[in-house]
Amino acid sequence: MSSPEPLIRQEHLQTLPAFSAALATALQQGGPVEDKWRPALNQALSAECVLCGITVTGTDLLAVGAPAAESETDDPRIARLRQSYCARNGCHSYFYRLAFTPHPDIDWAKILPQTEIAKTGQPAEVQEERVARDAAWRALRWKLGRRVLAGLAVVAALWLLRQWYTGGTIPLVREPEHFTADPASIEQRPFR
Repeated sequence: MSSPEPLIRQEHLQTLPAFSAALATALQQGGPVEDKWRPALNQALSAECVLCGITVTGTDLLAVGAPAAESETDDPRIARLRQSYCARNGCHSYFYRLAFTPHPDIDWAKILPQTEIAKTGQPAEVQEERVARDAAWRALRWKLGRRVLAGLAVVAALWLLRQWYTGGTIPLVREPEHFTADPASIEQRPFR
């Protein structure tokens, strides 16, 4: 029997402290008592840098969201994560991959939506609605842009047809005609 697949999520380092604080709040509100979920968190949650591969445990991740004065650790990795840098000194990554492994003491399906509400101040449904509205607006702008370009192409084609019909010059297509006159056919008039 294989272990259940973890839920994978990518988080930007700038939002990691806010996510960690929201996760701690959500675990304290809706989850089991702290004595149960603290040890389970190291098994059920891990964070890995997408560039260098350094891993951070679940309790270390919660320490990132705690204010520096409340944190009992002087770990430089946590201090770097609080400042939106990778835990490994010298790594220039911007993202961490979070793995939420199913655990009997932690219900990620209930806890993770609460972190979204705490991070953005909006429930997940409102965020999905906003994303759908933005996508619809973007599609409308593209559609309008294509129509404007098609209209400009029609106007340019009509102008070219008019120039061709009237014998006007068409830049880069029709060269101007050069006429020559027979000098013998020109009357010689004396200059006055």
